[in-house]
Amino acid sequence: MKTKNILIVAGALIIFTVLVIGATYAWWSWQTTESENTTVNFVATETFACSADGGGNITTSTKKLVPTHCTNSNYAIQRKITTNITTTYTSENVKMSLWLDVINIDSQLLASSNFKYAVTTNPNSCTSDVVLAGASFNSRITNNKAPLFTDLTFVGTQSNTYYLYIWLDEAETDSSTMNRNFNLALNGQCTGTGV
Repeated sequence: MKTKNILIVAGALIIFTVLVIGATYAWWSWQTTESENTTVNFVATETFACSADGGGNITTSTKKLVPTHCTNSNYAIQRKITTNITTTYTSENVKMSLWLDVINIDSQLLASSNFKYAVTTNPNSCTSDVVLAGASFNSRITNNKAPLFTDLTFVGTQSNTYYLYIWLDEAETDSSTMNRNFNLALNGQCTGTGV
């Protein structure tokens, strides 16, 4: 009986040690090298009488994708998006839609519910002044597009600023999402709805 208890305790200690070492290894394995950084490219587009500027490209030397909070400036991506509406009549209503063209998202990231994005009017938070709450890419992509907002109405000539956050949420534990790439481009459309 005593031998059996000793074996049970020893087995539990071995399992605990393996779990601690495994968890520690999983965390450190997120730290990618410069050549393995995630790249995101944004392209400013113009349609109708509107323009949207997403701030240009994010290169491999700017961000590393690791599990984090959306406002972590080292590992989460934040882009300032400036929209401009130009109309002939000051009282004309214009509806604008913005989305991300999904050029590529590696399948491991796409399968994760923790690869997220949000749009706010707040430069310091992805959870306040929200236009689009922290949506997972895997649940939002349709026809290779991830919507940011749809048919927002503006009146007359107007300029607005939004903040796009892209991050791998700190809840992510699957190491298969490390060292993966994605490539997104900002795109949009405007329609005039009359005076």
